[in-house]
Amino acid sequence: MRLDVVEHGLYALEAESTVRDANGVGVDTVRNICHLATTATIALRQGTHFGLRYRMQGAAPDEIVTLTTVVRFPHEARPPAGSAPIGSHAMTFEHRAGDLGYAGYGFDEPWELMAGSWTVQIFNGTRQLLEFRFTVVEGADEPRPSTRGTADCFQMSSL
Repeated sequence: MRLDVVEHGLYALEAESTVRDANGVGVDTVRNICHLATTATIALRQGTHFGLRYRMQGAAPDEIVTLTTVVRFPHEARPPAGSAPIGSHAMTFEHRAGDLGYAGYGFDEPWELMAGSWTVQIFNGTRQLLEFRFTVVEGADEPRPSTRGTADCFQMSSL
């Protein structure tokens, strides 16, 4: 089994709800995810969402697979509601083989604004299936929107 990156870059999305995990990190349930621009260089700006879409290969059609997304920060930081500094955020979820998936991060709160290398990893158990690095920089220009005429939007399926 493997995950293939379909696209990466900047996204617009709607957060339906936000729940704080044990470390104080807000975890959003999102919908209407729209790919705005392909880039691995991200401007350090509150409200920015970056990530990637992927497709699972090598699993039986419609098989439900447990995956864990880990987003590694450039350095440790302490969320306001957290008890200790953290260097990453992890979330485990179920993914249906054949469906497109999305993994990403958004700068929703001031403590999250960190320049440097941000790494998105996806695991099945202890086996790493995907790793993608974004470079977040201060003072970067926004990439130009997609040249396809409209943003590429999709709905997340629920299991």
